[in-house]
Amino acid sequence: MKKSDFIIILTMLCLLPVSSYGGTCIEGNCSNGHGTFIVSNGTKYVGDFKNSKFDGNGRLISPDGMEYVGELKNGKSDGYGTITFPDGMKYIGDFKNGNMDGYGKLTMSTGEKYVGDFKNNQFNGHGRFTSPNGEKYVGEFKNNQFIGE
Repeated sequence: MKKSDFIIILTMLCLLPVSSYGGTCIEGNCSNGHGTFIVSNGTKYVGDFKNSKFDGNGRLISPDGMEYVGELKNGKSDGYGTITFPDGMKYIGDFKNGNMDGYGKLTMSTGEKYVGDFKNNQFNGHGRFTSPNGEKYVGEFKNNQFIGE
């Protein structure tokens, strides 16, 4: 599964009430409380539920090892969280409406790092990009592109 596919699936899962996921609540209260839910595709969610949606603090783990740990609001990743991919890519930071949005740190499996502002899953605003060979770009970014010299 590609990283972009997981983010899309994470967003889609978080938008639906648990009854729409095609899975099973195996422990606790998956309507309004804390529980464990297994989605029909094998994804496991352990965390808080409100109105049968993921809401509060939780952990989603896909069968291939991708993992999201953090805050969810009204069924979407929203607030502070961490998403980790099997290849080592990792994002730690703010989410809004299911997207990386706000301040965060993205470490790619290739060794590249970006620390700064995100908007809709892209580098947008002030940030610092560091390549594996140590080159640094500090300044403004728009739609994943460095603006400046």
